Amino acid sequence: MNKRARTLALAAVAAALLVVSCSTSNSYDQAKIEAGLLKVEAGHFGSLTVGKASCPADEKLTEGVSFTCTIALEGVAAPFRVTLTDVKASKIHLEAVNAKAIIPASSAEAFVEKNLDAGSAGAKATCGDAKVILSNPGDVITCKLVKGSQTGEVKLKVKDIKGNVSVVA
Repeated sequence: MNKRARTLALAAVAAALLVVSCSTSNSYDQAKIEAGLLKVEAGHFGSLTVGKASCPADEKLTEGVSFTCTIALEGVAAPFRVTLTDVKASKIHLEAVNAKAIIPASSAEAFVEKNLDAGSAGAKATCGDAKVILSNPGDVITCKLVKGSQTGEVKLKVKDIKGNVSVVA
């Protein structure tokens, strides 16, 4: 592995904003919030299979209320911090930010394989069993390398919530 640190944004899920329509007598509507979360995050996950969203059933609708919801990505519950604003208006604003870095395992593996030194070229990387890696900034992901009968490992450090990683020397 080249000792120079290499960085790659594996998945960038930015904060997103959506207007959720509610009646003039607004109350917390779990189903509308879940649908709004899926809508606001649509298109952010590339080829990952997106399942249902899940939000708390009983939140008090107050200005700026925040809570954690999840979206199933390849069967893994990815957490999102959801904040609601303009709760007294006819349309409530929903902002969602991923609570962990969301990294497709295939992207991490491709990154490792692309950045191998000449002696390791052609090795196959595996970064765990799940198709999605959820990590906090500072976490280290261990990927296994196999080339014929030789094995090794490469460690990736998660740099930020966007999924940027670098090879740990």
